[in-house]
Amino acid sequence: MLKLRQNLKATLSKITSEEGHSLLSTALAIVGLGLLLTVGFTVVGIYDKQTKLIQSDDNIKIVREAITEYSEIHGRIPCPASMTADVNTAEFGVSVGGAAGCETGAFSGVERVTGEKGSAVLIGSIPTRTLNLGDDAALDGYEGKFFFAVTGSFTSPSANMSPSDGDISILDEHGNSVTSSNSGVVYAIVASGANQNGAFSQNGQQIEPCNTASFAGENCDFDDATFNVSMNKSFG
Repeated sequence: MLKLRQNLKATLSKITSEEGHSLLSTALAIVGLGLLLTVGFTVVGIYDKQTKLIQSDDNIKIVREAITEYSEIHGRIPCPASMTADVNTAEFGVSVGGAAGCETGAFSGVERVTGEKGSAVLIGSIPTRTLNLGDDAALDGYEGKFFFAVTGSFTSPSANMSPSDGDISILDEHGNSVTSSNSGVVYAIVASGANQNGAFSQNGQQIEPCNTASFAGENCDFDDATFNVSMNKSFG
Protein backbone atom coordinates (compact mmCIF):
# COMPACT_ATOMS: atom_id res chain seq x y z
CA MET A 1 0.00 0.00 0.00
CA LEU A 2 2.93 2.36 0.80
CA LYS A 3 4.52 1.65 -2.58
CA LEU A 4 1.19 2.29 -4.28
CA ARG A 5 0.88 5.63 -2.50
CA GLN A 6 4.44 6.56 -3.53
CA ASN A 7 3.70 5.66 -7.15
CA LEU A 8 0.50 7.67 -7.07
CA LYS A 9 2.33 10.68 -5.64
CA ALA A 10 4.99 10.37 -8.31
CA THR A 11 2.34 10.21 -11.02
CA LEU A 12 0.59 13.28 -9.69
CA SER A 13 3.86 15.23 -9.61
CA LYS A 14 4.44 14.62 -13.33
CA ILE A 15 1.76 17.02 -14.50
CA THR A 16 3.69 18.90 -17.20
CA SER A 17 2.89 20.72 -20.40
CA GLU A 18 1.75 17.35 -21.81
CA GLU A 19 -1.46 17.92 -19.92
CA GLY A 20 -3.56 15.30 -21.71
CA HIS A 21 -1.06 12.46 -21.13
CA SER A 22 -0.46 13.49 -17.51
CA LEU A 23 -4.15 13.64 -16.67
CA LEU A 24 -4.66 10.23 -18.30
CA SER A 25 -1.85 8.80 -16.18
CA THR A 26 -3.37 10.32 -13.07
CA ALA A 27 -6.77 8.89 -13.92
CA LEU A 28 -5.27 5.43 -14.47
CA ALA A 29 -3.44 5.62 -11.17
CA ILE A 30 -6.63 6.61 -9.32
CA VAL A 31 -8.58 3.83 -11.05
CA GLY A 32 -5.82 1.39 -10.08
CA LEU A 33 -6.09 2.48 -6.45
CA GLY A 34 -9.87 2.09 -6.62
CA LEU A 35 -9.54 -1.44 -7.95
CA LEU A 36 -7.14 -2.36 -5.21
CA LEU A 37 -9.48 -1.00 -2.56
CA THR A 38 -12.38 -2.89 -4.14
CA VAL A 39 -10.44 -6.15 -3.99
CA GLY A 40 -9.52 -5.38 -0.39
CA PHE A 41 -13.14 -4.88 0.61
CA THR A 42 -14.08 -8.09 -1.22
CA VAL A 43 -11.54 -10.04 0.82
CA VAL A 44 -12.85 -8.45 4.00
CA GLY A 45 -16.41 -9.32 2.94
CA ILE A 46 -15.52 -12.99 2.38
CA TYR A 47 -13.74 -13.14 5.74
CA ASP A 48 -16.74 -11.50 7.43
CA LYS A 49 -19.12 -14.01 5.83
CA GLN A 50 -16.92 -16.92 6.86
CA THR A 51 -16.76 -15.62 10.43
CA LYS A 52 -20.55 -15.34 10.62
CA LEU A 53 -21.05 -18.86 9.26
CA ILE A 54 -18.58 -20.25 11.78
CA GLN A 55 -20.38 -18.41 14.58
CA SER A 56 -23.70 -19.92 13.46
CA ASP A 57 -22.20 -23.41 13.35
CA ASP A 58 -20.59 -22.98 16.78
CA ASN A 59 -23.87 -21.88 18.35
CA ILE A 60 -25.76 -24.77 16.74
CA LYS A 61 -23.25 -27.25 18.20
CA ILE A 62 -23.61 -25.67 21.65
CA VAL A 63 -27.40 -25.85 21.48
CA ARG A 64 -27.43 -29.44 20.21
CA GLU A 65 -25.21 -30.57 23.08
CA ALA A 66 -27.45 -28.77 25.57
CA ILE A 67 -30.59 -30.36 24.10
CA THR A 68 -28.99 -33.81 24.33
CA GLU A 69 -28.12 -33.23 27.97
CA TYR A 70 -31.61 -31.86 28.69
CA SER A 71 -33.31 -34.86 27.08
CA GLU A 72 -31.16 -37.29 29.07
CA ILE A 73 -32.17 -35.61 32.32
CA HIS A 74 -35.86 -34.92 31.58
CA GLY A 75 -36.69 -37.66 29.10
CA ARG A 76 -38.06 -35.21 26.54
CA ILE A 77 -37.05 -32.43 24.14
CA PRO A 78 -37.61 -28.86 25.38
CA CYS A 79 -40.34 -26.77 23.80
CA PRO A 80 -39.35 -23.70 21.78
CA ALA A 81 -39.20 -20.25 23.33
CA SER A 82 -41.16 -17.29 21.99
CA MET A 83 -39.72 -15.72 18.84
CA THR A 84 -41.20 -12.35 19.77
CA ALA A 85 -39.88 -12.19 23.35
CA ASP A 86 -37.49 -9.34 24.11
CA VAL A 87 -34.12 -10.27 25.63
CA ASN A 88 -34.94 -7.93 28.53
CA THR A 89 -38.06 -9.85 29.52
CA ALA A 90 -38.54 -12.96 31.64
CA GLU A 91 -40.05 -14.84 28.67
CA PHE A 92 -36.89 -14.67 26.55
CA GLY A 93 -35.30 -18.08 26.04
CA VAL A 94 -37.82 -19.89 28.25
CA SER A 95 -39.62 -22.98 26.94
CA VAL A 96 -43.35 -22.51 26.54
CA GLY A 97 -45.70 -25.06 28.02
CA GLY A 98 -43.62 -25.77 31.13
CA ALA A 99 -43.00 -29.31 32.33
CA ALA A 100 -46.16 -30.57 30.62
CA GLY A 101 -44.71 -29.97 27.18
CA CYS A 102 -46.37 -28.16 24.30
CA GLU A 103 -47.95 -30.81 22.10
CA THR A 104 -51.29 -29.12 22.65
CA GLY A 105 -52.26 -25.52 23.36
CA ALA A 106 -51.51 -22.12 21.86
CA PHE A 107 -48.44 -20.11 22.89
CA SER A 108 -47.48 -16.52 22.15
CA GLY A 109 -44.56 -16.20 19.74
CA VAL A 110 -44.63 -19.91 18.82
CA GLU A 111 -46.17 -21.25 15.62
CA ARG A 112 -48.00 -24.60 15.40
CA VAL A 113 -47.99 -26.48 12.10
CA THR A 114 -48.78 -30.03 10.98
CA GLY A 115 -46.05 -32.42 9.82
CA GLU A 116 -46.34 -34.84 6.92
CA LYS A 117 -47.41 -37.66 9.25
CA GLY A 118 -50.01 -35.51 10.97
CA SER A 119 -48.11 -34.69 14.16
CA ALA A 120 -48.04 -31.20 15.62
CA VAL A 121 -44.73 -29.35 15.14
CA LEU A 122 -43.92 -26.24 17.19
CA ILE A 123 -41.70 -23.50 15.75
CA GLY A 124 -40.14 -20.80 17.90
CA SER A 125 -36.69 -19.78 19.04
CA ILE A 126 -33.99 -21.54 21.07
CA PRO A 127 -34.97 -21.96 24.76
CA THR A 128 -31.55 -20.79 25.89
CA ARG A 129 -32.43 -20.02 29.51
CA THR A 130 -34.25 -23.32 29.93
CA LEU A 131 -31.08 -24.98 28.62
CA ASN A 132 -28.85 -22.85 30.89
CA LEU A 133 -27.13 -21.22 27.93
CA GLY A 134 -26.17 -17.62 27.33
CA ASP A 135 -28.71 -15.47 25.48
CA ASP A 136 -26.36 -15.12 22.48
CA ALA A 137 -26.72 -18.84 21.75
CA ALA A 138 -30.21 -18.04 20.41
CA LEU A 139 -28.66 -16.03 17.55
CA ASP A 140 -26.96 -16.96 14.30
CA GLY A 141 -23.86 -15.15 13.03
CA TYR A 142 -26.00 -12.36 11.59
CA GLU A 143 -27.69 -11.78 14.98
CA GLY A 144 -31.09 -13.10 14.00
CA LYS A 145 -32.79 -15.69 16.18
CA PHE A 146 -32.50 -19.28 15.01
CA PHE A 147 -35.79 -20.98 14.19
CA PHE A 148 -36.19 -23.97 16.52
CA ALA A 149 -38.75 -26.55 15.41
CA VAL A 150 -39.65 -29.64 17.44
CA THR A 151 -42.12 -32.48 16.97
CA GLY A 152 -44.67 -31.78 19.72
CA SER A 153 -45.03 -35.37 20.93
CA PHE A 154 -41.35 -35.42 21.92
CA THR A 155 -41.87 -32.55 24.38
CA SER A 156 -44.19 -34.59 26.60
CA PRO A 157 -42.65 -36.22 29.70
CA SER A 158 -44.92 -39.24 29.19
CA ALA A 159 -44.00 -39.73 25.54
CA ASN A 160 -42.54 -43.06 24.49
CA MET A 161 -41.56 -42.16 20.96
CA SER A 162 -39.12 -43.59 18.43
CA PRO A 163 -36.84 -41.23 16.48
CA SER A 164 -38.63 -42.46 13.37
CA ASP A 165 -41.72 -40.62 14.63
CA GLY A 166 -40.08 -37.25 14.04
CA ASP A 167 -42.30 -35.21 11.73
CA ILE A 168 -40.01 -32.46 10.43
CA SER A 169 -38.69 -32.52 6.84
CA ILE A 170 -35.36 -30.96 5.81
CA LEU A 171 -34.64 -30.43 2.11
CA ASP A 172 -31.49 -29.23 0.34
CA GLU A 173 -31.33 -26.71 -2.50
CA HIS A 174 -32.24 -29.46 -4.97
CA GLY A 175 -35.36 -30.51 -3.08
CA ASN A 176 -33.77 -33.70 -1.75
CA SER A 177 -34.08 -34.85 1.85
CA VAL A 178 -30.87 -34.34 3.83
CA THR A 179 -31.67 -37.21 6.19
CA SER A 180 -30.51 -40.77 5.54
CA SER A 181 -34.07 -42.07 5.39
CA ASN A 182 -37.67 -40.87 5.24
CA SER A 183 -38.10 -41.33 8.98
CA GLY A 184 -38.45 -37.60 9.62
CA VAL A 185 -36.60 -35.30 12.00
CA VAL A 186 -37.38 -34.87 15.72
CA TYR A 187 -36.16 -31.27 15.95
CA ALA A 188 -34.38 -28.75 13.74
CA ILE A 189 -32.30 -25.61 14.24
CA VAL A 190 -32.42 -23.34 11.20
CA ALA A 191 -30.48 -20.12 10.63
CA SER A 192 -31.95 -17.32 8.51
CA GLY A 193 -28.50 -16.37 7.26
CA ALA A 194 -27.30 -13.20 5.56
CA ASN A 195 -30.69 -12.23 4.12
CA GLN A 196 -32.36 -12.57 7.55
CA ASN A 197 -35.49 -13.70 5.73
CA GLY A 198 -38.31 -13.60 8.29
CA ALA A 199 -35.84 -13.58 11.18
CA PHE A 200 -36.45 -11.99 14.56
CA SER A 201 -33.95 -9.86 16.46
CA GLN A 202 -32.85 -10.38 20.04
CA ASN A 203 -35.47 -7.80 20.96
CA GLY A 204 -38.24 -9.86 19.37
CA GLN A 205 -38.75 -7.60 16.35
CA GLN A 206 -38.90 -9.07 12.87
CA ILE A 207 -35.78 -7.96 11.01
CA GLU A 208 -37.06 -8.66 7.50
CA PRO A 209 -40.54 -9.74 6.36
CA CYS A 210 -40.73 -13.33 5.17
CA ASN A 211 -40.25 -13.51 1.41
CA THR A 212 -42.13 -16.72 0.70
CA ALA A 213 -41.10 -16.64 -2.97
CA SER A 214 -37.42 -17.16 -2.07
CA PHE A 215 -35.62 -20.43 -1.31
CA ALA A 216 -35.42 -19.57 2.39
CA GLY A 217 -39.07 -18.50 2.40
CA GLU A 218 -40.01 -22.09 3.21
CA ASN A 219 -38.42 -21.59 6.63
CA CYS A 220 -40.48 -18.60 7.69
CA ASP A 221 -43.87 -19.19 6.05
CA PHE A 222 -44.98 -21.27 9.08
CA ASP A 223 -47.49 -23.24 7.05
CA ASP A 224 -45.84 -26.66 7.28
CA ALA A 225 -42.99 -28.57 8.94
CA THR A 226 -40.65 -28.48 5.94
CA PHE A 227 -37.43 -26.46 5.98
CA ASN A 228 -34.98 -25.66 3.17
CA VAL A 229 -31.27 -25.55 3.95
CA SER A 230 -28.38 -24.79 1.66
CA MET A 231 -25.58 -27.34 1.84
CA ASN A 232 -23.25 -24.94 0.01
CA LYS A 233 -20.83 -23.42 2.52
CA SER A 234 -18.85 -21.52 -0.13
CA PHE A 235 -17.43 -18.23 1.14
CA GLY A 236 -17.20 -16.75 -2.34
